[in-house]
Amino acid sequence: MVSCADVKRAIFVVMILALILASQPQHAEGQNPWAFLAGFHSIGLSQVDDNAVVAVLLNSDDKLAALVVFPAVCAGEECMLSDPGAFFVVDFEGSLIRLHIEPGREAICHPIFASALKGFAVA
Repeated sequence: MVSCADVKRAIFVVMILALILASQPQHAEGQNPWAFLAGFHSIGLSQVDDNAVVAVLLNSDDKLAALVVFPAVCAGEECMLSDPGAFFVVDFEGSLIRLHIEPGREAICHPIFASALKGFAVA
């Protein structure tokens, strides 16, 4: 059963993603890598440790799932999230579709992604 706190966290993540998609600077080739997540919706949020929170996103129409890493400062279960640092997208067959890490966020994202991406094939 989903708790009220989980629902509030999911809504918070969706709001943050919407703000980030609207405010992210243009990257190389004039494209915003975060725009790729526009068709996704949040299905869960989890504290990884005292320094990171991840959001699990789903795009069931395109049969894709994403993991977004938010650097955070956590004290117990309460976390203050920073702008998202990275995301990866996989298809339902287990192939890695897209990976994006914001410059300067590699240190927090690499350990999480290394664990999460074990077993996925590159498309």
